[in-house]
Amino acid sequence: MKSWRDNIMLLFGEPIPVLSFIADPDGLLKDNELEKRLKDKNITVVEYREPIFFRYIYERKYSKLVEAKKINLAVICEAEVLNSIPYDLLVKGVGRHISVGDLFPSLSPTIVRALDKEELDLLYEVYKDYSSSNSDSATLEFVLKKLYGFHYEFIKTKEELIKFLLSKHYKNKDYPEIINNYIIDKLSSINTIKELPLKELLTSSNYFYNYLQEAWGAFIVELVKTGTQIQESELVTTIEKDKVFFFDTDVRLLLDNLFAEGKLEAVKVEAKGALPGWTEFGVVVDYAGAEKSKLVEKIFHLSEKLSSKMAYRDWIDSAYIYADIIKKNLEINEGEDEELNNNLKQLQLQIDKSFQEWLVINYEGLVNRPYLPQPVMLQHIPHYLASKKAKKIALVVLDCMSLLQWSQIKDSMKDFFEFEENGVFAWIPTITSISRQAIFAGELPVYYSKSINTTSKESNYWQLFWENQGILKFYVDYKKIVNTLDSEDEIISFKANNKVLAVVIDTFDEFVHSATQGYKGIQAEISIWLKKGYLKELFERLLEQNYELYIVSDHGNRECRGVGKITEGILAYTRGERLRLYNSKVLRDEAAEKYKALAWDSAALPEGMYPLLAKAGEAFVAEGKTVVSHGGMSIEEVIVPFIKIVGKNKKEN
Repeated sequence: MKSWRDNIMLLFGEPIPVLSFIADPDGLLKDNELEKRLKDKNITVVEYREPIFFRYIYERKYSKLVEAKKINLAVICEAEVLNSIPYDLLVKGVGRHISVGDLFPSLSPTIVRALDKEELDLLYEVYKDYSSSNSDSATLEFVLKKLYGFHYEFIKTKEELIKFLLSKHYKNKDYPEIINNYIIDKLSSINTIKELPLKELLTSSNYFYNYLQEAWGAFIVELVKTGTQIQESELVTTIEKDKVFFFDTDVRLLLDNLFAEGKLEAVKVEAKGALPGWTEFGVVVDYAGAEKSKLVEKIFHLSEKLSSKMAYRDWIDSAYIYADIIKKNLEINEGEDEELNNNLKQLQLQIDKSFQEWLVINYEGLVNRPYLPQPVMLQHIPHYLASKKAKKIALVVLDCMSLLQWSQIKDSMKDFFEFEENGVFAWIPTITSISRQAIFAGELPVYYSKSINTTSKESNYWQLFWENQGILKFYVDYKKIVNTLDSEDEIISFKANNKVLAVVIDTFDEFVHSATQGYKGIQAEISIWLKKGYLKELFERLLEQNYELYIVSDHGNRECRGVGKITEGILAYTRGERLRLYNSKVLRDEAAEKYKALAWDSAALPEGMYPLLAKAGEAFVAEGKTVVSHGGMSIEEVIVPFIKIVGKNKKEN
C-alpha cells in the first residue's frame, strides 16, 4: 500500500454498500483527500452526531436515494454510538470499524491518535522501519526522531535549545500535549538548561518570542556599552553568558526572518557604529525614514512567502503579519507616499489572489480539523474551552474586530496584560448571524439553520453546549453589552457563581458601519474609545474574579470601493454591503455572471442558502464610494484573532 488511505479504501470495494455505518473514533474518514477519493466512487460521507437531527437529515435528503440505490451513503460515528443506531436503519446497511490501531498495529494508539492527521502520511512512510514494542515510550521515541527529526540527546547547551525552538516556532509546529510533556521531561534532566522555563518556551510561541525580544534588547545594550574598541571575536567573552547564543551563526539566520516579519521588534539605538554589522536586522537608528525602510522590507518579505499551497497555519501567521503592515502604514503614511502605496497595493492583490485560490480548495476541509491543540474554526472554540477544564472561563466576543483592530488594542494594553495569540477561520459568508452563532453553538451553520437570520438564540445555544458538558444552566451566563461608548456599568453585573461566561460587545461593529473615512477613521475612533478604559477595566475585572480569559471575533472587515448596487437577493444582515443571499442557485449563478461577483457554495450552510460575494476590495454600494464592511472572503474578514489574556505578572505554572 502506498498510503494509509489505501487500507481504508479496501472497506469500500465492489460491490459498494448502499448504506454503511462506520465506527471511526479517530476521525480518519474526515481526511480531505480520503473524502475526495470516496466522492469519486459516488460515496457520500455524513456524520452521525445526534439521533433526532440525523433522522431529520436522513429522511429529508437521503432516504429516497438510498431506497432507490442512487447513492452510496457512509455514516460515520463514534464506536459506542454504532450499537445505538436505530434498528430500521441498521438492517438496511452494514457496520464497520476503522481506527489508527488498524493502520499502525505496532505503535501505541494513544500516541498516534494524538498526532495531527496530516502527519499520518509521513508516519506511514517511516512505519516500515519500526521494530520496537507498542508502548507509549517506544512510540514517542520513534515519533520524535523519525517523524519530527528531533533528537533531544543532542541538546547540551542553551544555544542548541534556542536553535531547536527557533525552528519549531517559526514553522508553526504544534506538538500534542503528550509529546510536549515527554520532551520537557527529557530536557529537564540537562543541567545547562533545566533552570529555564522549558514548558513555556516549548509550548508557547508568544512566550518564546517575548523571551527572545527581552534577551535581544539586553544584548544590544551590552554591545553598545562595550564601545568600538573590542573586536567582534572578543565580544563573546564580554557578554553575559545567557545571551551568548546570539553569536551563533545558525541563530542569526533564523532571527533575520523574525525581525523581517515583525515577530521581533528592532531595538532603537542612537548610532550603529559600536555594533557588529550582522546586528543590523535587529536595530534601527531613530531617524526619519527608518520606519518606512523597515515597513518596505516587511512587505517584500511577506510577498516572498505567499503561496496558494500554504497550510492553514501559514495563512494565520501571514494574516497577523499583514495586519501589522496595514497598521504601521496607517501610522506613518498619510497616503501621499507613492512607493509605499504601490508596494501595498501589489501585496494586497497578491494576498487576495493566493488566499482565494487556497480557500476554494481547502476551506471545506477546515471543518474536519481537530480543535486541539488549537481551534481552527469558530465552532471549535467552545469545544477547545471545555477541554481546558478550568474552574471559571470567560469568552469575550468583540463583534467585527479584525486582526488590524486587534493589533491596535494589543499595543494599547501590552503594558498591562500578556497575550497568547492565535487565529481562527470565520464562516463564509462573514456576517454576524452565520459566523457568530457558530461560536456559541459549537456547530456548523447547517445545524442552526432555523435561527440563521438572527442572533437571538445565542444564549440558548451557549447554555445547551455547556449543559452537554455537564455544567448546569445556573452556572452559565451570556451577556450582550451594547453602546459601550456611553455606558460602563455592565462590567460589574456578572453573576458571582458563574463557571462559564460569554460577553458580546458590538462596539467595533458600530465603528465599522459608521465609518466615513475608511480604516483611518476607525483607527482614530478606536484610539479614543480605548483611552476611556472600558475594555481594559473589563479584562481586569474578569481576571480579578479568577476567570481564564479569552477573546475572539466573529469576523473581520475590509476597506472597499463601491462598484454599484445590486437590487437582487435577500440580505441576511441589512448592512452586509459585500454579500447577497439567494434562495435559488440558478438565480444566484446568473447574478454572479451579470455582476462579475463570486458564487460561494458550502455543504455546511443551510439548504437553500446561496451566497453571492463581492470580489476582494469591492462592495455592492454606490460606485466609487469607500466603505468598510464584511461578508466576503478576504483574509481580513475570514481570519480573526483568538487570544488568551493573562495578567502581566500572572503567568501559568
